[in-house]
Amino acid sequence: MRSKLLSRGDRWYTSAVNRSAFLVSLTTLASLTIVACSNSAPSPPSAATATATTPAEAAATPGSSAASPDPGASPPTEPGATPSAASSEGASGAAPCAKDSDCAWDDPCLPKRCVAAASAAPPTGCDKSTPPEGTCVCFDRQCAYRPDARRSPVSVEAACTSPPDCLMDVAAGTCAPGDDPDVRPPGRPGPRCRCDSHEPRRCHYVWIDPVPCASDDDCWVSDAGSPIARPKKVRGKRFRPCKDGENVPVCDSGTCILRGASC
Repeated sequence: MRSKLLSRGDRWYTSAVNRSAFLVSLTTLASLTIVACSNSAPSPPSAATATATTPAEAAATPGSSAASPDPGASPPTEPGATPSAASSEGASGAAPCAKDSDCAWDDPCLPKRCVAAASAAPPTGCDKSTPPEGTCVCFDRQCAYRPDARRSPVSVEAACTSPPDCLMDVAAGTCAPGDDPDVRPPGRPGPRCRCDSHEPRRCHYVWIDPVPCASDDDCWVSDAGSPIARPKKVRGKRFRPCKDGENVPVCDSGTCILRGASC
């Protein structure tokens, strides 16, 4: 009986010791896991190794990449460079002027074009010369060839249509078939380029002199399509737009001009 009690006590003691050892092992393992996790956490960056994060700081930091250039910015001008000079001629190809003396013929011997006096060739002895068929004048702030009665209005033997009508070179006093982006209103005093309505159709370069007037009754239109003083035979007659013509003669600021009708 005594030996049975001792055997049971030994088994209980051995079981208690084993449970204690198991709990100690679990506690030790948990402690080691916590320590390992604590050692693996990243340390915060120090102030000495911090880098700039804003664009301004990055641009100021030595060795950083340069900022991309602005695509809309003008390229830098090199020292001593000068901007290119603007052309002395306007968009129409005629030289600008303020008075007639600012203009002169391109060649004193064979004048063909009215240019700026400063760029004209100096007068020299001519082996062969031809007098100009008109005068070189300043009109509407441009050097223009003003033809006289000796000059033919046809400068190019090429057929034209209307539209696009004719292209005027006021400095040379010529017209050629084409679309003129700077076409003058019909009937305005000064140079005019038009496509003749009669066969063979050619471009005509003409000069319209101002016709003074006091009212519309003083104005009329010629067969060539230019404003004229009203002839006696049509005085008192009312001009009928589209029936008598597409351009109506009117008096504007003391000068006869033509105004297009909506035909």
